[in-house]
Amino acid sequence: MRWADMAGPDLAPETSLGLLAISLALLDAVLWPRRPGRAPAFLTLGGLLVALSLSLQAWDPVSLGRHGLLYADPVAAFADLLILGGAVLAALLAAGSPAPAGVRAAAGVLTALGVLGAMVAVSARDLVVLFVGLELSSASLIAGNALGPAPASRAALRQAGPMAAATGLTLLGIACLWAGAGTSQWEQLTRGIDAGSAAMTVTGGALLLTGLAVRAGVVPFHYWVGEINAACAPSAVMLTVTVSVVPALVVGGRLVEILAEVRPDLPSLLLAASVVTVTAGNLLALWRQRLTALLGYGVVIQAGYGLAALAAGPGPSPGLWLQLTAAVLALGGGLAVSGSIGRGGTAVGLARREPLAGGALCVCLIALAGLPPTAAFSARAALFAGLAETPSAGFALLLANALLSAWVFLRFAAHVAWGREQTEETSAPDAGSLSAAVLSAGLLLLLGLWPAPVARTAEVAGAAAGFR
Repeated sequence: MRWADMAGPDLAPETSLGLLAISLALLDAVLWPRRPGRAPAFLTLGGLLVALSLSLQAWDPVSLGRHGLLYADPVAAFADLLILGGAVLAALLAAGSPAPAGVRAAAGVLTALGVLGAMVAVSARDLVVLFVGLELSSASLIAGNALGPAPASRAALRQAGPMAAATGLTLLGIACLWAGAGTSQWEQLTRGIDAGSAAMTVTGGALLLTGLAVRAGVVPFHYWVGEINAACAPSAVMLTVTVSVVPALVVGGRLVEILAEVRPDLPSLLLAASVVTVTAGNLLALWRQRLTALLGYGVVIQAGYGLAALAAGPGPSPGLWLQLTAAVLALGGGLAVSGSIGRGGTAVGLARREPLAGGALCVCLIALAGLPPTAAFSARAALFAGLAETPSAGFALLLANALLSAWVFLRFAAHVAWGREQTEETSAPDAGSLSAAVLSAGLLLLLGLWPAPVARTAEVAGAAAGFR
């Protein structure tokens, strides 16, 4: 890889994030102990916005291509937009939260490294590079959570167990895939698979998929997601969705397209896992009264619908992109509001006390329900349109779960909008959280009323998926 390649618009976002992490680390060392209060948080936000603008510039089919060990294709570009967008929402939430100056500086470095690792993982052309990206993102995430107060530190320790298991599964899976196909290059895996190596390839793919399922919080590996949601700040939960769940599903889409050639029944297995995940998430969220608990199980539910999009593939299909876009925006807006009402807050009657925050929360809950006029309705419609081509019992169960999801989130939204006001103490959302909530709700409505741009972009990314 030449510097000219790295300096080009295709890989400029990754380069800028790497430089941001180095700059923040140097500033943290030079300015100690007289660090500026919120400067690291705003510097992190500014760097993420620069990377986001560069990623938007790189969305050019003429210039997209391959650079050494990384892809710069529409799949990687769309995934980068989602990851950077979610990271910007997380940075907005973190900018207004109380934290020591030193923690803010370290959190900025870890955020940049985590986002960089996620972007490397979704762009990797080589299985070894994929492993490096996944480990960089998970290690940064755990270290960032460990910097928080005691409950967050304990949650980080409990998160380290599943992530260590995911690391082991990923290593074993990569080793088996490499042994079966004789190569570690994504695009050459299918060429190296023959009748004698199919069993080894399937074993490696199953191990790698399981490791990705742990990172995505799929049932029965979802407990660590609940721990993070219950103990960590909303910004940490948003960053978890951004650098753990999203990359796992995108990489899973790449892998499923390869494995489907040797295991034609793989989409059916993924659909079954999706039904189990969404069903468990719906049942766990059904009677929750606290907003933080509802959003925690909402992450699990959205991961289940992402699995269903993989089953409707092949590869990272348009349904997956639409689903992930709606999930990132809806969860980001909901988490932004949850920070102002506290962990025990029910948000009942919030729209009466804080009309702007309550209205934005209602829009995000309607999006989590998959209903119009939000972008999630287009995502859910694309998902079921892809699954309807091969109707099955799993499709019927998932459709029933979609109705249950709508009831779960609409019921909570009704309490937010028309519920009787509670006597619990709530604080007005800070500027960063309110901005994140309003931005998320506005984008959900805009993309719901005018879905053509994101739908066309998703089609381009879906058509470019694969290694043929």
